[in-house]
Amino acid sequence: MNDDIRAVDASRAAEAVQLLKGAAQWLIDRGIGHWSLEEFRAEDFEAAAGAGELIMGFEERDIAAVMLLQSADRLYWPLAPVGSALYVHKLAVRRASAGRRWSARMIEWAAAVARERAIPRLRMDTMPGSVLQSLYESYGFIAIDQTPVRLEAVSVIRMERML
Repeated sequence: MNDDIRAVDASRAAEAVQLLKGAAQWLIDRGIGHWSLEEFRAEDFEAAAGAGELIMGFEERDIAAVMLLQSADRLYWPLAPVGSALYVHKLAVRRASAGRRWSARMIEWAAAVARERAIPRLRMDTMPGSVLQSLYESYGFIAIDQTPVRLEAVSVIRMERML
């Protein structure tokens, strides 16, 4: 199998949005309102790609997974010094690739990038008490909030993995 994970350019932004909207709909259909379909805009992912933050996992030539890997998160981690962590956002796996450990592989790839840059931790946020929180805990993340952080209509639990 010829699988790889890499940063991609802005020409792949629409594909990222399509995969994320599919994942969001799958979650919505199961009563897990983690994302809304409206939050995924091609221009945002084009900008992320331009910053080297749009990451895709490929099975042969097909996109299997997507994530943003960012050096700062001013929304949920506003006081964190730049360089103290890399931030995993919008991690999703194409349904046809489910069950092939793509989430774990994407996170391990992010951890390797952080280590190469001498950054000591990965951070992310997710729905408190959800199956997603349990999944990320199985990948070595710990919840650092006793009470979920609420911004506008969204409550999240912030998670961190020391490397």
